[in-house]
Amino acid sequence: MAVSAATAGLMQRWVQVARDRQFESTRADLDDHMDRLEDIVGPQLHEANDWYFGRETRERGEELVVEGNRLLQERDRGAKEAEHKARRALLEFDERRTEQHSKSRTEREDLREAWEHEVRTKDNELSERVQNLLAVVVAKDTRLRKDHDLSDAPAGQYEMRPSKPSTSVLSGESSRVDGSTTGGRGVA
Repeated sequence: MAVSAATAGLMQRWVQVARDRQFESTRADLDDHMDRLEDIVGPQLHEANDWYFGRETRERGEELVVEGNRLLQERDRGAKEAEHKARRALLEFDERRTEQHSKSRTEREDLREAWEHEVRTKDNELSERVQNLLAVVVAKDTRLRKDHDLSDAPAGQYEMRPSKPSTSVLSGESSRVDGSTTGGRGVA
């Protein structure tokens, strides 16, 4: 199944939010268990109760409490560092995205300007070519009028005549541009 980039990003975000919520829920449960354990066992582990629990058990319990507190502090410090890194990564991502959007916008504008320049250049070239061709047509028109003594005909209006001899299928005669005909097979 094909998934668009936006949909994939949204799905990844949802999974990350679900993981974060699960982590926070587990952390809250563990903190609650630690508090309950301390409430239940903590007040009973004193030197006066060594006869029942034993000195080694009490000392080991105190070591475990110290170790637990150290681990909690490390966990909190690690969580703060991870949160700081995540914020920094998001800021860097936003900066890069803004930079890329700006760069992309600049490139689009440059391409549009280059395209418009190319269109103007081609338009000017075509206009110049049309003007040159028009000048050639006018020169040929003038020469043709002069060569065929068409000074009384309006400029640019000529009678269209076939440039090649045409053969009449029925008569077998061909006509030439000058109006004369040939008999028989159209051979002059």
